[in-house]
Amino acid sequence: PGIYDVSLIATNMNGSDTTTVQTMIEVGEGPEADFTAAIMGNTVQFTDASDGASSWSWTFGDGAVSSEQNPVHTYAQTGNFSVTLVVTNECGTATYSEQIAILAVMPVANFTAETQEGCVPLTVQFVDLSQNDPTAWNWTFQGGTPSTSTEQNPVVVYNNPGEFNVTLQVTNLAGTNSLVQNQYILVSGLPVANFLYDADLGVVSFTNTSTGGQTYDWDFGDGGSSASPSPTHIYQESGMYTVVLTVTNDCGSVQYEETIEVFVTSVEELAFLDRFVLFPNPNDGHYTLELSGRPNTDGPIRLRWTNLLGQTLGETEIDFHSGAYRESFDQQDWPRGVYLLQLQAGQQTTFRKVVFQ
Repeated sequence: PGIYDVSLIATNMNGSDTTTVQTMIEVGEGPEADFTAAIMGNTVQFTDASDGASSWSWTFGDGAVSSEQNPVHTYAQTGNFSVTLVVTNECGTATYSEQIAILAVMPVANFTAETQEGCVPLTVQFVDLSQNDPTAWNWTFQGGTPSTSTEQNPVVVYNNPGEFNVTLQVTNLAGTNSLVQNQYILVSGLPVANFLYDADLGVVSFTNTSTGGQTYDWDFGDGGSSASPSPTHIYQESGMYTVVLTVTNDCGSVQYEETIEVFVTSVEELAFLDRFVLFPNPNDGHYTLELSGRPNTDGPIRLRWTNLLGQTLGETEIDFHSGAYRESFDQQDWPRGVYLLQLQAGQQTTFRKVVFQ
């Protein structure tokens, strides 16, 4: 092969003449075949290293072929394989063969989920991230539907709340590997609303026994309400009251209602009092007492605080000559509970319930 000049010499009786034409003849050459192989487990990246090739024909030694210049081939079995590359151009054909060894590499199981938590019914797309070319997948989904799968990237539905494990077992020619993700899927459901109550002298203590709630809304049936998880409410009159508890979480709201009967003990008020209030009530131990009425000239009014066992926790005397009294009390160091504030003037006594919560 190469490039050649052509010379023409013409001769007659009168003499001769020579003409030379450069690069008139070009002789091509056939290709040279060569390749490299990068082995990654049972997958091989073949890279053409031929010179002068315009087409490629590969045989991989396992019955598979390719006409790509730089093919990637995955072997289904381990062993030694003779790989042949035949390259062609307009001047001819060349062949190169090389022996490669496919050795088994253990797979490494790994996966992720596009969603790991939510409300029922929760649909989860699982994505296989396993390494070293597994050829089989076996999933186990605690609490899921389906509970097992052999798909590489399955979709699973969770219809019940809870925390669920997920297991993936992957297999290839070298063996099997497993990954268990404990409490991997968190499924939330609607809350369950319920409560207990204890009524005493018109003071009703509610105990919230709901589960799965984040916020609480109480309707006490007398116009009163509360957002406390377990409130105490004071009813001013005896009667039947329908109490409604609404419990809410990220998945929605549910209600529980119960009709309760309340008995409020009637206590005769001091004759000269028009107003006897404590506010706020219930409170955190800090509240205001407000009295108004006709001036009392018979002597001081005694204030006495007792618990429901009748034990005195504190007492003082106030002057009511002006017919008005207002004072704030800070008893936040007292235990949470229900107390009675008694007012005594001479032989007359009345009281109010005050709730610390």
